[in-house]
Amino acid sequence: MTKESIMYSVSVILLFLASYSIAVENVVTYTSWRLENMTDLICPDSCGQDTECCACENKRSWELEGQVVNLHVKYTDIRGSSIAYIHWDDFNNNYTRLSHVNGRLRKLPTNICSFPLTVELVLDNNEIETLNGINCLSNLDSLYLTHNNLEIIRNSTFQNLKGLRNLYLGNNKIARIEPNSFNLGGGQYILNIDISSNQLESIDVTNFVLKAFCKISYSNNKKSLQIENKLNYKTVPNEKNGCGGVIEFENVSFHTFFNYSDFGLDAWNQIYKNLDLSMSLISDQLTCDCNMAELFSDGTSIAVIGKFWQQLAEYVCERPDELNGTKLIDIYKTNPEKLDLLICNITDSCPRKCHCFNQPSQDRVVVDCQGQNLKTMPENLPWGNGDRLELLLAGNNIQQMEFRPYLSRVAELDLSGNPLSHISEIAASVFPDDAKLNATGNKLSSIPRHFQNRNPTYLLLGYILITCSCDDLWMKTWLSFYHEEESHTSYICQNLGGKDITLADFTLLDCSPDSSELNIILGSLTCFVVIIIVFILGRLFLFPEIYIIYRRRLRRSVRSREFDYDAYISFYDEDDQQRKWVLRNLAKYLETLGYNLFIPVRDADLAFARDEYLRSRIQTCRSFIVILSEKYFREDRDEVEITQQAFTQFEFNTIWRLYRNDMRRNLIIINFDNLSARDISNRWVKACCRVGEIENFTERQGLLMEIIERKMSPPCGKDNEADIVGLPYRCPYDFNARHVFDGEK
Repeated sequence: MTKESIMYSVSVILLFLASYSIAVENVVTYTSWRLENMTDLICPDSCGQDTECCACENKRSWELEGQVVNLHVKYTDIRGSSIAYIHWDDFNNNYTRLSHVNGRLRKLPTNICSFPLTVELVLDNNEIETLNGINCLSNLDSLYLTHNNLEIIRNSTFQNLKGLRNLYLGNNKIARIEPNSFNLGGGQYILNIDISSNQLESIDVTNFVLKAFCKISYSNNKKSLQIENKLNYKTVPNEKNGCGGVIEFENVSFHTFFNYSDFGLDAWNQIYKNLDLSMSLISDQLTCDCNMAELFSDGTSIAVIGKFWQQLAEYVCERPDELNGTKLIDIYKTNPEKLDLLICNITDSCPRKCHCFNQPSQDRVVVDCQGQNLKTMPENLPWGNGDRLELLLAGNNIQQMEFRPYLSRVAELDLSGNPLSHISEIAASVFPDDAKLNATGNKLSSIPRHFQNRNPTYLLLGYILITCSCDDLWMKTWLSFYHEEESHTSYICQNLGGKDITLADFTLLDCSPDSSELNIILGSLTCFVVIIIVFILGRLFLFPEIYIIYRRRLRRSVRSREFDYDAYISFYDEDDQQRKWVLRNLAKYLETLGYNLFIPVRDADLAFARDEYLRSRIQTCRSFIVILSEKYFREDRDEVEITQQAFTQFEFNTIWRLYRNDMRRNLIIINFDNLSARDISNRWVKACCRVGEIENFTERQGLLMEIIERKMSPPCGKDNEADIVGLPYRCPYDFNARHVFDGEK
């Protein structure tokens, strides 16, 4: 053998060894991976413990082991009907695949169910119009049907395909997808869904907010694509959805941004807690409105928001005109003053001739009815996402400030420039104590006595000329307490020298009471007789009221091992406004202070019989907070409301029995709808209302929260040693617990 041939042989061997080494290095290894009940998946070792990576890169074992053989198609008529068949020598294989692209199939092969181990259907570029019959393929893993003629996807289409992992339906004619069409249930998930380049005008939230997925694409559909929530879907608190997946809405212009309710949320800040996913969307005609303002609320960092909305830095406002060409990200980083321009007009319940809008940056809903020649105050006003209602009625012809239900949620009322001559007592009683009232230019000659409960600095009434009498002495005491200089109104006694009421001499009116001995004796006898009569009548007819007063005077502050929760909150949870206030305001405030709460709509386990389950939870609560509303007791014809009212009635009856029989328990009732005693059907609650043991929901600036906190004992979790060592949550028992009377320190 020549030297040259030896060198050549060595070179070939070395080249072979190098190629083999490279091939070995490029081999991808896999490890078994489980996603809930999807137990037959394998994940590349390169993903490590990254769930998002495994959700997108996983495979099934048959993909690597070569266990799949091909089916073939035979047409049976010129209309695109067909059958599938397999070669005889392939019958011993476990799985089958049907690949038939660029054909003229109008439906699936008629005998496709004869091959139940089919794992892939690759039928791109055919003329398929329906997926009837596909439900028999329970082992189907991947379905490729791009460039066909599908028009509708029903929520039953894929329900039996528990093994379906990849679904590609791009470039069809799909104009409708029923809600919950991609929810397989049972811990099985379609991980890749492509519905791009179809004819969708709307998409339901249940078809893109899924428990687990890698990628969902709705790109290149109708420009006016709308997000819907037909089933009133709600995300489950503290439950993550998405598994790190991406939802694509590229080349779909959203003229108005998403609303948080589109995602089944009660507030935008929940989206980053409940949804582990990211959105890829580009909109070239974006309306920057109140929905965007709430997107950045609650102090969420720009980094977290930018991870969720992938193109956040590219969003440019087209409307309103004042923001045309402004990048959304710049509003929050460099031009925060422009946040006030992010508003939404409100048309529902907005009075005629008025302009109503929601302005989240100021946390308010504004109703502007200025200069519209109104003779009376509007009957109804809209609700919005803001907590403050500002009603602007300046420059009209309103003569009376009358009672309106919405007055209890007004933060600012402008009645300036109106010939206002009267403010009713009932209107003053529901008007929040910290709300601002501007009524300059009025014709008032008196003000309601209920205003003595408020700070006069919130009243801007200009000049009020009063014919002072002994009945007006309360005003002098009221203004003197707050100091005259703090008032923005001049109260002038025109019959007492035209002096300010705080300086007027009321002795000229002989307001001193008669103190003769006869009157004293008669008064004492009268009082004695009245006391006897009141006692007898009270015992006969007012026992509930007397009992409520007794419980108010006698309260216990106890920590006990028997209580798992500090408070149970009972309310009519079908009411969106109540649910929003309880979860976002009341619960957040108390839980921040360390209170452990049980809220049925949030914490109840639906797997148990509701009556017995709630009774067991109520028994483990130290305090009870009842949110009283019109529908809490009232019977209604609507079946849903009757069912909910039955539960609230059951909750209250259970709560009241425990409260009466256990002096350690506290009961706090909040009058959410400003009901009077005559509006309440329950005898015990009516008694609470009559003796003032119900807290008014209209308390502002945290006063209501402070009252609730004051009525509750300190939270069981405070200074609890169990919190440190990780023991189950229990309140330590205080063997020295004693009665605590009002006013006792």
